[in-house]
Order: sequence, then C-alpha cells, then structure tokens
Amino acid sequence: MKLPRKFLAKKLFSHLGLLLIICYIVGFMMAIGVHAAVSDRSAQSADVTRITQLQTGKQFYQSGRFLEAINSWIAAAEEYRSRGDSLNQSLVLSYLAIAYQQLGQFQSATAAMNQAIDLIGKQPKEQLIVAQVLNNQGQFYFIQGQAETALETWKLAEQVYREIGDRIGEIGTQLNQARALQALGFYLRAKTILEKVATSLNNQPDSQLKVTALLNLGNIQRVLGDFNSAQKTLEQSLAIAEKLQFMPDIQMALFSLGNLAQAGEKPQFALEFYQQASGENSPVRLQAEIYQLELLVKLERLADGQALLPKIQTQLANLPPSQTKIYAQINLAECLVKLAPNEVSAAAKILANAANEAKSLGNPRAESYALGRLGTLYEQTQQWDAAKNLTQQALILAQQIRAAEIAYLWQWQAGRLLKVTGDKSQAILSYIDAVNNLQSLRQDLAAINQEVQFSFRESVEPVYRELVDLLLQNNPSQPQLQQARETIEALQLAELANFFREACLDVQPRQIDQIDPRAAVIYPIILSDRIEVILSLSGQPLRKYTTKLEKQQVETVISRMRQSMRRTAFPQERLTLAQEIYGWLIKPAVADLTKKNIQTLVFVLDGSLRNLPMAALHDGERYLIEQYKVAIAPGLQ
Repeated sequence: MKLPRKFLAKKLFSHLGLLLIICYIVGFMMAIGVHAAVSDRSAQSADVTRITQLQTGKQFYQSGRFLEAINSWIAAAEEYRSRGDSLNQSLVLSYLAIAYQQLGQFQSATAAMNQAIDLIGKQPKEQLIVAQVLNNQGQFYFIQGQAETALETWKLAEQVYREIGDRIGEIGTQLNQARALQALGFYLRAKTILEKVATSLNNQPDSQLKVTALLNLGNIQRVLGDFNSAQKTLEQSLAIAEKLQFMPDIQMALFSLGNLAQAGEKPQFALEFYQQASGENSPVRLQAEIYQLELLVKLERLADGQALLPKIQTQLANLPPSQTKIYAQINLAECLVKLAPNEVSAAAKILANAANEAKSLGNPRAESYALGRLGTLYEQTQQWDAAKNLTQQALILAQQIRAAEIAYLWQWQAGRLLKVTGDKSQAILSYIDAVNNLQSLRQDLAAINQEVQFSFRESVEPVYRELVDLLLQNNPSQPQLQQARETIEALQLAELANFFREACLDVQPRQIDQIDPRAAVIYPIILSDRIEVILSLSGQPLRKYTTKLEKQQVETVISRMRQSMRRTAFPQERLTLAQEIYGWLIKPAVADLTKKNIQTLVFVLDGSLRNLPMAALHDGERYLIEQYKVAIAPGLQ
C-alpha cells in the first residue's frame, strides 16, 4: 500500500463553532487510548525499558504533560532505532509528531511524521503498526484542521485493521472518521457511523472506547435536535466513565451535558455542568470556561463574567497555536465586546492574533473566520474601509476552500457594508451571492442545531429579509420584484427545513396563478419599517404595495388580533383589528382584483401573519371568506 504524506483535498465543507473543538478533544484523547489498547501486542517481545518508556509517554500525554511525554518517546524511539526495530520506531515517531503539535513545534512535528511514514515504507510491512501509524497520521492532519485529509487517512487505517482482523482498531478508526465527518459538516453520515459503533459495543464490557463512542453519538444527537436521545446517551457515557474512574472522560461528558442544557435553553444547568467540567487538568477546561463566559454575558451577570475573564486569558497566553486556541480566541473576542464595550481595541488584537496563528498553521478556514469577525468588529465601529478590506480577505479564503457556510457570512457582511456606504446595486449582488450559498447549504442547515455555528433567526433569516428590503426600495423593476418573490419563497422553504430539521424536497416550481387564471397570489412581507405586499396575477406584471409601519407596531396588532379570536374577546375589537390588517394586505389591491375578476386568493404568509386566519379579515362590511375562496400556501415552489 502506498502511503502518501499528503492527500489531495476534495471538498472542504464544515460548520464552524465549538462543536468542532469538542469533537477534536474527545477524539484526541480517544486516539491515544485506542493506540494503547492495540499497540502493546507489538511490544510484547520488547524489553521492559522500551515498554515503560512508551507507556510512560502515553500517561504523560493523557495528563497534558506534553514535554515529558516527548522526552519519554524520544528515548523509546532511540532504543528502537538502536535495535534496528524500524517499525516500532515509526510508531513512536508518529506519537511524537502529535505531541510536538501540542507544543506548537510544527517543524519538529512534520519531520517526525514524515520520518515515521518513510520508515514503514522502507520495511517489510507489519500491518498492525502500519495501521497505528496511519491512525496517528490522521490525527496529525486533524489537529492542523485538515479534516478531509484526516478522513482519507483514517479510511486507509480502517482498511488495514479490517484486513488483520483487529476489531478494536477498526472501531477506533471509525470513531475518528465520524469526528472528521462532523468537522466537514456531514452530521447525518457521522451519526450513522456512530450508531453502528454503539450497537456493536452494546454487549461488550465497559471500556474507554465505549465511553468515547457514546459521547460522540450524544453530541451528534444534540446537534441534530434529538435532545431526549442525546441526554440518555450522554448520561450513559458519563455513568460508564464514572465507573471506570477516568476523569478526562468524566469531564468531557459533563461538558457535553452542559452543551445539551444550553441548547435546551436551560442556562443555569448548563453553567453547573460547565463548572464541573472545568477542573484544573480538564481537557475541556478552556472551552468550558469560554462557554461559561458566553452564558454569563447572555444572562447579564457581568460581574461574574469579569471575574472569569482573567482565568481564560491566562490559559490562552500559555497555549501554543492550535485550532482549539484559535476558535477560543474568536469566541473570547466576541464575549469581550459584549462584556466591556470599551475593550474593542483589545478584542481586535485577539482576533488579529487568531488570524495570524491560523495562517501560521495553514488553516484557511479558521483564518477566514478570524478575519471576517475582525471585519465585523470594524463594521460595528463604523470603520468602513478597514471592514471592507478584512471582509474581502475572509471571503477570498472561504471561496478558495469552497466553504460556502463561511463564504455566505462574508457576502452578507459585504452587502451590509456596501449598503451603508451607498452602493445599492453592488450590495444587492453580494446579498444574492449569500442567498445562493444558503440555498446550496439548505440540506446542511436543516441538520444543524442553532448552538452550532449560527442561529437561524440571527444569521440566516436576516440575509433573506435584508435582500428583499433592498430589492423593494423605491420603484423596483419587474426583475427585482421577481427576485424578491423568489427570495421570500426561498426563506419559507428554509424556515420549514429549519423547523422540521430536514430539507424540503426540491421540485420543479409551478406558480398557482399560472394554473388558475382566476387566482391571485399575495405575498405580504414584514420588514423593519414597512409591510410590502407583492401581488401576482395571471398574465400580468407583478405589483407592489407599501404600508409604512414599524415592525413592532405590526407585531403588536397581529398579537392583539390573535388574542381577539378567543370566544371571550370583544367582537368589536376583533373587527377593528381585522379591518386594519385588511387595509395592509388587501385594500391596496382591490381594484386590480376586481378588474381581473379574481375568485381565489392564495396567501404566502410571512412571519407572525401565519398565526392569523386570513378568512377572518374584514373590509368593514364583509369577511374576506364571503368575497373570495381563501387558500394558504407555505410557499409556491
């Protein structure tokens, strides 16, 4: 088998956020544990000194004492070299490469991994050691953020383990592949692998491998919105970890339960879990404290947040560059601005450092995210030119690696910046690019819980609405009206996919007004300062009607109308509200509806308007249902 040092990346496609960090940590601890379980067989004939050095290095590594682990493994590697045992020397060198990475010694890490691969390529193959070295090589790539290359490497390792009948090693590489798939955004594929692994381990004795499998599965179930299953799985993982008395796994299970509580909007429980998970030697201490800080800011417990801040800053200062550190810095900077608005300069320095470290690691995904967030910071301080420059740099990086889920953020940001500086036409083009990327991501957005990377309501829905707002300003052309209609329908589909956690089927659209010439389609759109209504009539140009109203006023009237539908409400109040909403949606179009002899009104409703029965609208004399057939459609595509 040919063992390349570097595989060609096909498609890099991941969702950012601290989920990636936790799967990185969980898998990293697991990788060393799995190696311990399978590598000792190849060392049975070695002398006690070599075994002791190898195992001592693993123990040092698992406790975070990386320098001591390196010293032990250097001694073991030299002992194997002096005895001419190139295969075991290769294995130890692959461990060394990962330990060097943890200290930020990237040249030494690369040299050690390259030497490990060279050694097993020159010797008659002992397949067990080949598989172990490949497993470590996959870990090496994963730490650098090269998830696709790591995935391909772990597939090779799995193949070798399967050929030699090593079921434990095979399962370990499958768990690693699930981690890579999570980092690449393929959550459903990762879930399928993890479910199979968990099932195969059900009847096996409790082990660290079982803990890791359940922990990864529980995290995936949370991401996919299956909170009940996630809680059962994570609690099972915690129970086994406590039974085995392995503290790192206990802390990681507590951290995952904290993430679950946060996703379930139980902030106090989440804080308690994070506090338990952030012990002195916890592998997730930094992430747990970052999450605590985010929650404290959200809960407006600013004094508690200020007290926690120095602990996080101290940890970051002592860490070498790594993917974990980069994303922690990005999250810290965002928290810092909310915690202390006058600390914008400090936050900017943190983000700039994160971008530089990402560049030094050769991680364009993390670099793009750091630069883009720095651009966001300059946008907030109205430094438009700097914001545009950083946003453009971030976008180029995201496009180079085909990361649509990052690129859309910077296209949206570029659109906002162009809009505020008066370039409406270019702003529209940037927004259209962002929406197109979101459309290509619809299947993946459906699979992602709001805790991961972005909230639908905060980071997806506004892109569509702001584009519609731009398109409908002043006197829009027919192409702009058509684009606005298609955009609002695309939002409807995205909302459905987000609600059901499953993307809607893509079908060939046919407009109802093209099927029934006596039907009119009404698209009310709630924007920040007005209601826009697009009217579609068969064989006619699209028409637009505008009612100037602040969104809060619109929402208040809709809420009162909904309450007035109760039997105990006063009928006169209901009629008054029904007439007001009729005035927004129907009255401007009455002349056109009458001229075309329209008999059916089809509503594609937006936002809270979906909570109202359109048939109950009233023109002062009759209900709408007395004048037209009324139909509701979630979208006509």
